Amino acid sequence: MPKVSSVDYVNKRIYLSSETVALDSLDTLDVYKEVRGLRRTNTDHRKFNRMIVAGELFEKTTGNFTQSYVRLLNGCRIVPFDTSHDIKLIRETFTDDNFSGRDCFDRSSLSPTTAVDIDVDIKEVEIRLIPTGSADLTPVLDAISTVDGKADQINIRTERINQKNP
Repeated sequence: MPKVSSVDYVNKRIYLSSETVALDSLDTLDVYKEVRGLRRTNTDHRKFNRMIVAGELFEKTTGNFTQSYVRLLNGCRIVPFDTSHDIKLIRETFTDDNFSGRDCFDRSSLSPTTAVDIDVDIKEVEIRLIPTGSADLTPVLDAISTVDGKADQINIRTERINQKNP
């Protein structure tokens, strides 16, 4: 089922198809894959710079990373199909000009009577780098204990690892 109706590289818009209206959720990774496929199979699409990329482990702050994500480039926005419906966004989606979630969608070109409600329902996952070896893990263990209460188990495992790798 195609999720992309068309791509307007000049105006930096990706238009969603009518098929997206009936979806329970929208994964922007599917949108990325379709646009990437168009670029691979149609030379007209390759005349323009990429407007959308996907990846994993994008650093949000020092040592804190996203799960897999979709990033819109150079002012690109996604335009919902022009009929009233709800979109549940399930993938971390953001732009290179500091917008995220529902702000990655452009509803300005839709009919005045069209109401598209965009809900963001992304699993709260953040990946953190944890130093290994003989590094001091006290700050990490303190943070874990406030969240999970399992710092003692991790501390015991860390001591065993440090004993094996002095």
